[in-house]
Amino acid sequence: NLYDMDEDSKKQILKKYIYNGLNSGTILKPSKFDIDNDINIEVANSIIFKRLYLNASITYKLPVPKLVRLFKLQDDYTFEVTSSTLVKDYAGYINDINFMFYAYDRAKEDNVFIKKIDEAITSIKKKVLY
Repeated sequence: NLYDMDEDSKKQILKKYIYNGLNSGTILKPSKFDIDNDINIEVANSIIFKRLYLNASITYKLPVPKLVRLFKLQDDYTFEVTSSTLVKDYAGYINDINFMFYAYDRAKEDNVFIKKIDEAITSIKKKVLY
């Protein structure tokens, strides 16, 4: 039961959700990735609301590294993402893990940096796969 879970268990579920999201629907997969160290989730409690903080460090290894190095470019890139969102809703919803999924999806929609990464990956997929 999600209501009975402690906060650490909910955070672990959210970390897995984020990791699965990073690995699905893209040709580039995170490399050098440790789910416990590379994704940090904190919840700041207040009387009326909660704030969810998300910090992630994700390294992507580019395809064809030898070709990339010919142009004296790095063959992997690390993206540091920091985001926060305000979670305000009825108390039962805040106690549920769904508030974390909502906050993550909301942060993803509002963060211009993440949108640009998604657009770049989609563009690469279209060029490579179609």
